[in-house]
Amino acid sequence: MFQNKQSEGTYISDVIMPLLRATLSNLPNGHICLSTTECQSLASKLCINDGAGKRRIGKKPDIMALEKCEGKLVEYLYLESSRIICNDTKKNDDETKLWRELLDGISYINSACRPTSNQFGVVGIQVAGEKISLNVLINDAIGIPRYFHVDHAEIPLTSGISWRIKPLMRLLLTLRNIIIVNKSLLIQALKQAISHPPRNVHPSPAVSSPRREERREEPGQKRPRKNSKTRKLTKQKSAHF
Repeated sequence: MFQNKQSEGTYISDVIMPLLRATLSNLPNGHICLSTTECQSLASKLCINDGAGKRRIGKKPDIMALEKCEGKLVEYLYLESSRIICNDTKKNDDETKLWRELLDGISYINSACRPTSNQFGVVGIQVAGEKISLNVLINDAIGIPRYFHVDHAEIPLTSGISWRIKPLMRLLLTLRNIIIVNKSLLIQALKQAISHPPRNVHPSPAVSSPRREERREEPGQKRPRKNSKTRKLTKQKSAHF
């Protein structure tokens, strides 16, 4: 009865958020901000409105993890959740939405600071009913985004299914380790991007050498042709030397 009546917001506030707070609290490299207001994603908004004449609204994840460093606000964790009762349509829609949010997130972060490839990845968590899945989108060595399903588990909502606790703990500890690494890589990349801006932002002017200037011909001026005597003398000189 309660599973059928419970809303998505209640499931997130009573079950999902306590799990995330317990997992991501007291990180060794600083705190993170978990937004549960279902606000518009900054990365999605910029990606959708890039070059568009009419401004459109970006995607709104159920939960986002935010990091503000060196004056820049970036998002590197997105979560989409359903109610406890979830049908296949809702599951597939959330899976597609989450994948698009990760693409927008990695694109925005790469344009801002370009963290180390094959190491930094944007995290996506999907909760479909009692199942929770951990996914990561990471750029490989040549810059192609790769989407990986890292782990999955089932949330123990009753006392009679304690066998679900161990897989869930493994998933949450894996999430904690990924976030710790991501925070360090992101902070280093942002500081590097600010202290060492990219070179050759403006095209460098062409510089001509003095010899090239001497050889440059005036407009309409024809190059003198060598006569037969000049050719013969040139051949003799080259043979002599």
